[in-house]
Amino acid sequence: MITLKIIGAIMILISGYLFGKHIKDDMRKRTEVINYINKALAYIDNKIIIENAYLEDVLSKCADEIYKQANVPQPFSSVSEMIYCNKQNINEAWETCLTDFYAENDYIKNEEKEYISQIGNCLSLADKERQSEGLKTIMDNLDKIEKKADEKTKKDGKMAMRTSMICAVLLIILII
Repeated sequence: MITLKIIGAIMILISGYLFGKHIKDDMRKRTEVINYINKALAYIDNKIIIENAYLEDVLSKCADEIYKQANVPQPFSSVSEMIYCNKQNINEAWETCLTDFYAENDYIKNEEKEYISQIGNCLSLADKERQSEGLKTIMDNLDKIEKKADEKTKKDGKMAMRTSMICAVLLIILII
């Protein structure tokens, strides 16, 4: 009987740890996704302004170069495919891809969604200077959000781990 209680206690502790780690990882993924979107926007801005490249080509190259080693979902390659294959305009393709992107990234908050959704409008501008200004504004805002999210991850991630472990210990005490 005592062996079962010990095994149960260990399983509860492991579950508490894994639950806290899952919450902390989601917080970390949010910051990572924002960081990669910022890198992608900087890449897109540089390629369009400096190299005078076509947006569709830049979007597909962006997906290859920026996200090749990243383990985070990204909407940029899907946008370029939709523009090439479905003959959609940039705004429609961006909105369609964001639906799938948000489904994969349920930890993205409305604050980020507001700015990420503006990317399609900004990329559809014909004037390169206005497009660049818009992208830089979005990048600045996402950078501020990323810094806040990183601070929150450090603080709340530890708290999530502690809380889940405390709950697991309390549950063990109740069972024993």
